[in-house]
Order: sequence, then structure tokens, then C-alpha cells
Amino acid sequence: MISALLTLALLGAPPIQDLIDAKRWDDAVALLATLSPDARPRFEGLIAQGKGKPADAAKAFERALVATPGVPQLHLHAAHAYLQLARFEDVLRHAQAASALRDKAMAQPLLEARALEGLNRDGEAYAVLNRACKTFKTAFRPWMELAALAHRKKLAHDVRRAARKALALAPNRGAVLALFHLLYEDRNALSILEEIAARYPRDGEFRAHLGHVYARHRQWFSAARLFEEATTLGADYAFEAADQYRMAGHHRHALRMNGRVSSSHAQRAQRVAILFEKMQYARVVAMNATFNEPGSRYRVAYSHYAVGDYTGAAMRARALLDTPYRQEADALLEAIGRDSQR
Repeated sequence: MISALLTLALLGAPPIQDLIDAKRWDDAVALLATLSPDARPRFEGLIAQGKGKPADAAKAFERALVATPGVPQLHLHAAHAYLQLARFEDVLRHAQAASALRDKAMAQPLLEARALEGLNRDGEAYAVLNRACKTFKTAFRPWMELAALAHRKKLAHDVRRAARKALALAPNRGAVLALFHLLYEDRNALSILEEIAARYPRDGEFRAHLGHVYARHRQWFSAARLFEEATTLGADYAFEAADQYRMAGHHRHALRMNGRVSSSHAQRAQRVAILFEKMQYARVVAMNATFNEPGSRYRVAYSHYAVGDYTGAAMRARALLDTPYRQEADALLEAIGRDSQR
């Protein structure tokens, strides 16, 4: 039997494959008429797949398999097209038909596992991915897929185990970022997340991602420091740093970072919140800012009351009576009435 690679070489037309690789779809389509009837469906499928038309791609690959049934790679192309259509039985049929490539093409076990998971055969999917991890020993992708499967099934321990294995195999930045998000909500994964951030000491985004993790665990000062470091490294997280410093009670640092935020409604509202918590009511009044959000409006109203501007405070408090801050506004109006009569 002619080998799969030789068959593809005989069927293929290098110029059209080059065009497909370059994503020059229209130029590739123009060459389809020059191909033999047996070769044409395969390239029609590749073009359709590249153009984001998986249904057309699947039909073309089915035709290609009728014309040249001895090419297992075509089964993988078909399986990938059916995966995009969530037709898991067809994915499994084609992935298993390409079993001759199980130890040669990583796509085969990955597609088979996705199909098995889609058919709620999770145990079999795990077995396929575990075997792929042992077969492709230097590749991080099977471990990535295993981590993702474990995450979808809420198996936190298995996610951590697979993530550590993947990290040991030098994954690219995108894969590492994907692992970070898989581990994000797992408090027991904090040491792994810190290790990931340490791998990219000059990458502000990873510092910020770790900051979000600390914020989630209410470690506000640590989160603030990480967001500030991310900002120093060129990422835009000054607002987050200011907010975390505020929540940690470090108002001076909060104001400093707020000053690095581009002027906007949100930046002004944050500054009012920081000054209000610091009881610097005169500075809130001096800002002379107007807001739609009732929380900020209440802070401004109370600040007017605190500096003795009862008229301004009462006017602003009455405007809050039809908002979720009605109770606070009522209390403020009562205090204004009592104090103004002294």
C-alpha cells in the first residue's frame, strides 16, 4: 500500500498548497480547476476550512475520502471540521479511522478525546489523553488538553497535576496564559500561579493577572502592589492599583495611583471614593464633580453636609430618594434638619 505521505504528495499540487498556507483563498480557488478530480476535493476542503466554513469543509473531505480512501490524514481534516460543528459522533468516527496516525500525529488523540468528551464518555477521553501524554513525551499540548478536560469536569487536583506537567515542557506564552486561567479560581493553585508570574518578570500582564488572583482572595495590598508593578512595566492597571490600595486602607498610595489614571468619569468617581474614605470632605466638594451613579452622588451629598453646606447637601440628598440610596438619603436629611436648627 502506498504510504499516506506519498499519496498526499502524488495528489497534491504544491502551488495551491502554498497559497492555502498563505491564506490566499481566492488565488487557491482559481487553481482548483487545474487539479485532477481525485485531488480537487481535498483542497476544496482545506480552503473551506480556512475560510471558516466547516460544513462545506466536511462535505469536501468526505468526497476526498471516497476518491482516495487510503489517506488517514483526510480523516483528521474531516474530524476537525465536524468538531467545529459539534457533531461528535462524526468526529469520533473519523478520528478512529485515522488510528494509524495515533503515535505519529498528535491531532489524532486530541480529536478522539474531544469527541469522546462530547459524547459524555469522559473516562475514555481521559484514557486517550493520558496515552497521548506518554506517547508525545516532549509536547506540552496533550497535558494542556488534559488540564482543560479536568477543568471542565471540576477536577481541581487533576488540573494542577496536568498544569505542572505542561509547564515543565516549555509551553509558549499563549499556552501558559491559558493554564493561568484554568487555575485562576483554585486557591490551592496559588503557588503555581506565582511560579508562572515569576517566569515572566518583565511582563506586566502576568503581574496583573496575579494581582487579580490576590484581589479575589481579599489580599488587597498584595494585589495593589502587583497592579502597580504591572503599570510600571507598561500595562494599564493604575485604576486597579488605586482601587486595591483604597480597599487596603492605604489612601495616600490610592490617590497617587488614581493620579496616573486617564481622566474619565470612572477616574473621578474613584477619586471621590478615596477622598471620602479618608474623610477629606472639603476636597470632595472642591472637585465640583457631578455623577449619575448614586453611590458617588451620596458621597458628594454627605461631603457637603460635613463641611456645613446644608442647603447643597439637602438638595443632593433629596435627589437620591428614588434610588437604592433612599435610606441613606433619609438619614442624611434628618441629620441636616436637626443640625440646621441648632
